[in-house]
Amino acid sequence: MSTVREMSVSPEEMLGLARTDLAVYALANYPAFELPPFLELVVNKLEAVERGDVKRLILSLPPRH
Repeated sequence: MSTVREMSVSPEEMLGLARTDLAVYALANYPAFELPPFLELVVNKLEAVERGDVKRLILSLPPRH
């Protein structure tokens, strides 16, 4: 995701990337979005579930996270 911030990406390219990358989707909807390390891990795991690499996933986070 940091590469998308650093590159000059047109809105159309951003929407195209947002269809395949959850973090870019969040950035496209909320430009001030910052991806902390724990959310990067969550995004990677959710995308692995979507690809079928992970069959079962349980996420346990403290309240308000």
